[in-house]
Amino acid sequence: MSCRPCADAEANPLTGSIGFEDKCDGCAARSLAHSPLYFVAARSGALTPAYRDALQSRFGRAWKSAHEQVKAWAQRIDHARRKS
Repeated sequence: MSCRPCADAEANPLTGSIGFEDKCDGCAARSLAHSPLYFVAARSGALTPAYRDALQSRFGRAWKSAHEQVKAWAQRIDHARRKS
């Protein structure tokens, strides 16, 4: 957590999608977790070329660890949606 939108998302993952900071890695991971690119990859059970390209474009060599962050955010968001 490194910015206000990330802090808001930590408190409530459903409201965290309201804001994203461009230079924040946490925001980038949350943004991808909300994206159709991640949704398609998750549904297929594999890293699609488009999703992997998005990860590599934003995170460079750290794309694999970023993918783990995206998955964690997606799980938190899904869990919060199911609770509400």
